[in-house]
Amino acid sequence: MANIPLSENHRRVLSSAFYMVEKTISELDREIRQSEGTTIKKTTADLFTNDQKIYADNFKAIEALVRRLSEKYNLSLADCTLRQKISASKMMLWEILCETKAKKLKQYGILNDDIAHDIDLDISNLMKLIERI
Repeated sequence: MANIPLSENHRRVLSSAFYMVEKTISELDREIRQSEGTTIKKTTADLFTNDQKIYADNFKAIEALVRRLSEKYNLSLADCTLRQKISASKMMLWEILCETKAKKLKQYGILNDDIAHDIDLDISNLMKLIERI
C-alpha cells in the first residue's frame, strides 16, 4: 500500500479516529473475556465459546486493518499526549450525546414535548461538563 501524503491536521484527525476504534475494540475484547459492569449497565455473559472466537477474530481483523490504514496514510507510531487522548474521547462522547438529543430520539417513537425538553436540557448539561475536561 502506497503512503498517501496528508497534512498534519488530517493525520491528527485520522489518528484520533483510529485510536478510538482501537480503544473501543480493546474494551469490547476485554469485556468478552470477562464480563464487567458499570454504574448504569450490568454485563451478562451470553456468548458461547464459538461466538467469543468469532468476535475475537473480527476484532483482530479490525486491528489489522487499522494498522494497514495507518501505514497507508503515513500515521506512524507517534507519541500521543494525554491531552490528545482526552480530546479524542471528548469527540466520541460529543457525537454520542448529539445522537441522543430528543430530535434523534423521536425516530424511535412518540416523545412527549416536556420529556423531550428535559432530555435535551440534561444532555446539554452533560455536554457542558464534558467540555470542561
